[in-house]
This record gives sequence, structure tokens and C-alpha cells, in this order.
Amino acid sequence: MDDGAEADGGEPVDGGAVNAPDRTTLLRFSPDRRLTAAYALAAVVAAGAALAATDPAGRLLLVGAGLVLFAYVVTDLVFAPRITAGPDGLVLNAPFARTRVSWAEVESIRTDTRQRLGLRSSVLEIDTGTVLALFSRRALGADPGAVAALLGALDSRGGAAGGGAAGGGSEGGGAGHDEGEDGGGHRS
Repeated sequence: MDDGAEADGGEPVDGGAVNAPDRTTLLRFSPDRRLTAAYALAAVVAAGAALAATDPAGRLLLVGAGLVLFAYVVTDLVFAPRITAGPDGLVLNAPFARTRVSWAEVESIRTDTRQRLGLRSSVLEIDTGTVLALFSRRALGADPGAVAALLGALDSRGGAAGGGAAGGGSEGGGAGHDEGEDGGGHRS
């Protein structure tokens, strides 16, 4: 499956194999456009089914499902690419964190992997001290661990960002990160 990662203006980046980018590489990570198109099609189908439904409860459920799918499509298009990385730093473009940061401002880049109910979820965490941005695999269009490794290799300081382990993961439970988190948040 083609992922949403691109290098140097359009060439897809393989999310499975991590090759160290050179210092002039510009990486972009966006949701997979095919998945976005499937959500748009499903939203249209839900809207059509809602118009054809005769049951008020069924119509309400279909309208709700269509609105949720439409919201996914809008966020995928408005906030793309989610991460742009270059030699000077990162541009984070998420619903709750739109910012440009230099590599010096990045404290850590890591993945948080959790296992629950037989499902494994990974989230990319980019911590700048004032902003903690979280990106799911769906939001990045690539594996968060592979993205963390690529970002760590592109870091102008020569490896792991700040004090964190780029590409490192933490296994286990704990509160704070649910599967499917798709944006970022500001710390107080």
C-alpha cells in the first residue's frame, strides 16, 4: 500500500525501510489520499442512504456517520501535509497544533506503542517543550516508528532530537494516548 510520505516533492518514501536522508532532503507526511477518497465516497453513500431512508432513527444514524466521515475528509485535506521536515526544522500541521519549529526547539521525537484488546497502536510524539504533537499512522500515512527514524536521521544535530530517543518506543499501558489520536495539543 502506498503511504502518504514523500521526499523532495513527490517521490514516495517506503515506510518500512529507513534510509538516512541527506541533509537537503525535504520530507512530507500526509494521510493516504486513497483512504481520504474512500472516506469521501462513504460519506456520499451515507448521505444518499439517509435521503432514501424512511426510518427516522436510521436516517439520524446515517447522517451522523456521513458527518463524521466528511470531517475526516476535511481534516485530511486542510491539514496536509501533517509534518514537513527539512534541514532547518519541522512544520507541524495538525488541528490543535500548527507551528514551525527549528531542530534546536525539538526536545524529543519518539513513538508510543500500546497493546490493548489484541490491537497494537503506535503514535508519533514530537515534543517541543511547549507543544506536544501526536500523530497516528492514519494521519501520517506511514508507520510512526519509521517516521521517527527518518526525522531523527534528518535532524541537523546529527541523530535523536534533543534528549529523546528518535524511533524509540514505549510498551505498556498508562493514560494519555488513545488509538487514533490525530492532532496535537498545547501544554499549559
